[in-house]
Amino acid sequence: MKKAIFCVAIGKKNRMYELSLKTIQQYAKKTNADFIVHDTPHFNIDWEVAKEFQSSKKSRYAWIEKLYAIKLLEKYDRVLLMDADILITPNAPDIFATYPDRSKTYVLFDSLYTQDLNYDGCKDLERLTTILGPHPDWPHHGKLQQYFNSGVIFRAL
Repeated sequence: MKKAIFCVAIGKKNRMYELSLKTIQQYAKKTNADFIVHDTPHFNIDWEVAKEFQSSKKSRYAWIEKLYAIKLLEKYDRVLLMDADILITPNAPDIFATYPDRSKTYVLFDSLYTQDLNYDGCKDLERLTTILGPHPDWPHHGKLQQYFNSGVIFRAL
């Protein structure tokens, strides 16, 4: 089975990104996965967006470049997409073995790890609610609405 861990690291590199990528690279070696880092954009995008969705150019490129993981599924059986600012502990279990069902896509729900209403993920949900209006059926985990972190997505072909 061919496995890959894919990161997007576009823009100015700092010590945090270097350390994060090093831990992800070590994890890829531990799990026998290829480690793929995109550090230049592959897509030519027109960034005219509403004021509510403005952010730094680097972040916007990273959001779009994550879609390249779909292309990797043509070559790999399983692809783990990770943001380039994630630190992986050396004793992290092999995610490929922990989640063996290849018919599913796995994502990390941020609200599983915090009940802090000041958490950044809550701010994203507040912005969405302001723009789209309230959604009474939005799922909750404890006090917080569930919000999945697009920085950790795991998919198989």
